[in-house]
Amino acid sequence: MSGLVDGFGRKIDYVRLSLTDKCNFQCFYCRPIKSERFLRPDQNDLQVKDIQKLFLALGRLGIRKVKLTGGEPTLRRDICKIIDVLSSNPYLTDLSLTTNGFFLNQLAPALKSAGLQRLNISLDSLKSEVFRFVTQTTAFEKVWQGILRAIEVGFDAIKLNVVLMKGINDHEITDFVDLALRYPLIVRFIEFMPTRRTQGDHKDTFFSNQQAIAKIQQKYKLVSELYPHPTGPSRYYKVDGGRGRIGFISPLSHNFCDKCNRMRITAKGQLRLCLFSHEGIDLLGAIRQVSDDGQLAGQLEGIIRKSLRQKPLDHHLEKRDIIPIESFVSIGG
Repeated sequence: MSGLVDGFGRKIDYVRLSLTDKCNFQCFYCRPIKSERFLRPDQNDLQVKDIQKLFLALGRLGIRKVKLTGGEPTLRRDICKIIDVLSSNPYLTDLSLTTNGFFLNQLAPALKSAGLQRLNISLDSLKSEVFRFVTQTTAFEKVWQGILRAIEVGFDAIKLNVVLMKGINDHEITDFVDLALRYPLIVRFIEFMPTRRTQGDHKDTFFSNQQAIAKIQQKYKLVSELYPHPTGPSRYYKVDGGRGRIGFISPLSHNFCDKCNRMRITAKGQLRLCLFSHEGIDLLGAIRQVSDDGQLAGQLEGIIRKSLRQKPLDHHLEKRDIIPIESFVSIGG
């Protein structure tokens, strides 16, 4: 089968799969349903066998890259089984996971053994009091130990995702750059995006990546851009003398939607064509009704190709009449 292409000619080969809309943190810009227990997915959630069937079909359609997200995906009791199934998929070449890092100290070796290649760890502060304000937890030290454990285990890449927020963590920018000097980490600064929960505060909280770069250059020499990914959102730089790299994801100040190569699938098996989509297309019904892998691939191909014609060119967040999504948690932002 030929690959997936949307109505604007963009090749779609990347899926972000949310495994749960629950989390053990309560970050104020997300505020998910809270759970501090490991979860068994309910019958309306994608099960391991559903995920296996889905990605065998999607692989036939040209999907090569998968990122597991949430909520907090490591809350799933079956997270290692999911990773094992996906890492065994003959079509997939890139498998990563986004996590808050809370369980990494205990799970990192098992995740690596199951076949996970890369980790993205959300970390908005290196100061325990700021971390507590953002996440509503006192878990900073536990997360930091998890990061060190992940480095020790030896994933192909470990990225720290830092959402920049004026007046909250913008004074820590150079502290994060120091991490990329001392450790083999990729520290990525991400511009704060509005949701319905944060829309009123967005103007006061937004801190652009241009401002971040200016602050960094006062202290460090940035080596010319490295490893540009024309289909990815980050611009990467090396800090002179550093072991790691730093990156910038600028969804508002430097819109990168024209290079978007991804779809999102929720834990309930709904296809979302954009992070800011308000509607989903059900895939779970087809997954459970069609047993033959070839027939399923054909049915999903019809659904997805038709849907991709509606994938927007842009998120249009700069327009005030666009209502942001309620939260990123169920879509795997």
